[in-house]
Amino acid sequence: MSETNSVLQRMQQISNYLAEEGFRPEIVEDTSLKLKYEGRLFWVDIDDDDETFYRIVCANYWNIESPEELSWALLAANVSSRSYKFAKTYVNKANDNVWTAIDYFTKDLEAFLPSLPRMISIVKDSSDEFRKSMWDQKREAEAETKNVTIN
Repeated sequence: MSETNSVLQRMQQISNYLAEEGFRPEIVEDTSLKLKYEGRLFWVDIDDDDETFYRIVCANYWNIESPEELSWALLAANVSSRSYKFAKTYVNKANDNVWTAIDYFTKDLEAFLPSLPRMISIVKDSSDEFRKSMWDQKREAEAETKNVTIN
């Protein structure tokens, strides 16, 4: 029971801090809260089996609809992950969607909280980089198709 309270207390501390910073977090499970930032949905997750683990994630923000788009997504995820400190962008196990996340380990929640808004911003910026790379690849493919059709 005390472990459950610890999880709930940590989640409430995170929620309170984000609210003080101007976010509108909503605890949706004992170990997860969601919030909107610049029009996108983000999650802050904790692990009830590991009190040092925190994850900030923007999940399922790009649907992969073809094998060609999967190859573009893998390249764009690499570009995004390489371009941003701390954030990783990846295709999910089903190869049909993309996530960007930061996994963070600390025993000191109080030290973690002031960095949380910046981490949310980094996840957003990294997901923007992914989107830009995808659109660039789509435009290149369309231009090649038009060029082949014309010739």
